[in-house]
Amino acid sequence: MAVKGVTYTSGSYGSAVSVGSVRYGQTVIVNQWEKGILFSNGKLVKVFDQGAYRIWRSRAKVFKTDTRVWVMTLPSQEILTNDRIAIKITAAAQVHVVDAVKYATAVRFPDQALYLLIQLALREFIVTMSLDELLSSRVTIGSELISRIEGVDKLGVIIDNLDIKDIALPGELKKAQMAIFTAKAQGLAALERARGEISELRALSNAARMVAENPALMQLRLIHHLETSNDHTLVVNIPPIESSQISRQN
Repeated sequence: MAVKGVTYTSGSYGSAVSVGSVRYGQTVIVNQWEKGILFSNGKLVKVFDQGAYRIWRSRAKVFKTDTRVWVMTLPSQEILTNDRIAIKITAAAQVHVVDAVKYATAVRFPDQALYLLIQLALREFIVTMSLDELLSSRVTIGSELISRIEGVDKLGVIIDNLDIKDIALPGELKKAQMAIFTAKAQGLAALERARGEISELRALSNAARMVAENPALMQLRLIHHLETSNDHTLVVNIPPIESSQISRQN
């Protein structure tokens, strides 16, 4: 919340810090998600929690540090894996300030310092892994990386979460992987067709054995088919009658 008569600027000390020059007797309001740091004549005087404060200091400045979680994105980083494959990795970290004084005073640009720490840890970690290891453990890499990043506490921040958002492979490797996936899919399709054919042959074999043991099953099957179908033609094989039999009948 801005205070009349106080000019705030941000960016020079990090994205979570705004700085205001305060006149003698001026009231400063610190929001619920902020920490206020009072400097007078360049010296740290006090840290404020949420509330309204009247500043009885000359040549005073108030640093207001945002303690809410924010996301720091590391854009595409080209890194060589342990098996000498060049990949591009994009990562994102969730960070929040836990020590407002350190965040505002430890380094001039804390966001840039934190970015560098994460970037170096990411590169040092990836070069120890093969591509297969990286792809199979990308979900757990973030937690391991957090434990490897040194110097974060000196900046007054905590990394709550770190995720690998994307792993881009070289074009040739993408084509090779696609060929492998295609071959696997074709192999599975051929296997399913073979299973279907084997099942069909087994059913025909069982049917032939049953008909051989019970010839009447064919007649029952024919009667069932005639009852359940329409527009069929029935051909009956009647043995020929000899002429002598016709003469006796006459």
